Amino acid sequence: MRQLFGVQSALKIVGESNVPPERLAAKLVEIAERYKALQSAAAAQLGDDARITALKVEVQKAIHDGQLGKAEDILAAIWKYQTEALDRLAINAVQTAAQRGDVALARLRYLEAAMRFAEAARLLPQTDDFSQQRLEYLGEEASALYRQGDEFGDNVALVSAIDHYRTVLLLLPRERVPLQWATTQMNLGIALATLGLRESGTAKLEESVTAFCEASKEWTRERVPLDWAKTQMNLGTALAALGERESGTARLEEAVAAFREALQETRERVPLQWAMTQMNLGNALRVLGERESGTAKLEEAVAAYRAALEEWTREAAPYWRDIAQQNLARCVALLEQRRKP
Repeated sequence: MRQLFGVQSALKIVGESNVPPERLAAKLVEIAERYKALQSAAAAQLGDDARITALKVEVQKAIHDGQLGKAEDILAAIWKYQTEALDRLAINAVQTAAQRGDVALARLRYLEAAMRFAEAARLLPQTDDFSQQRLEYLGEEASALYRQGDEFGDNVALVSAIDHYRTVLLLLPRERVPLQWATTQMNLGIALATLGLRESGTAKLEESVTAFCEASKEWTRERVPLDWAKTQMNLGTALAALGERESGTARLEEAVAAFREALQETRERVPLQWAMTQMNLGNALRVLGERESGTAKLEEAVAAYRAALEEWTREAAPYWRDIAQQNLARCVALLEQRRKP
């Protein structure tokens, strides 16, 4: 009975497909061969769980009965179940890869960490549901590359970090996640500035200034005052570096303005960062004072160094206190020399 029903089903298939009469016999033979292959292909496989095994039994019965539509519906259910299981396995693998990245970071093996985070991003299911998580792992990869470049003097890693941050920016919708976009701009600017300070020329430093300015469009003073202040300090640092490489004073003046902006939001909440900004301000003012006649800028530099020392006590920041004292002494000596008749 099943065999007869199979022939009837085959005839129905060729009829629904409008097979020309001259090809009817050949198509019936083709369907019969595929029908036999289906009967064996739908058998249970090693590794199938009880649910899949039971469903495949139903598939075989539907095929034997010639109910190919029913067989397709059951196979679709199997596929959905297996795909969900694969996604679960993939997520588990992703988490393991990311954990290996965290372990590598703890061991200061930044290149290995970057590789693990890249692997985690690659293993995530390619659906919109995981796009944000993928971007986070790509950001972790870029951060690990930056740390390799920053801490170990690896300029190749820095270049790679810059490329990765730019890739992340292309994938980040600014209008939907403006603060995350700004964070990435900030990280890009820091990586560019780090590399720019090591290279001759000004191209990378100019690019870092652009990145910091972009970050400040979303990291506004009203929205995130401390992040805004951090951006202003980094912007000032890049501008000061440019100013020292250029003959004029315009960039140095811009740096001084950026540092003064940053100072407005930091002393009470992050006093040590405020002190660092004061020292950077002092450095920029000192360079300006060296290039200009008079003593005004040098006097302002002295005031900035002394302000930094108010927070950089011997107990709180002994290393930076020593640096600030050295800079202060140098500036005072220059000032005294300038004041001599």
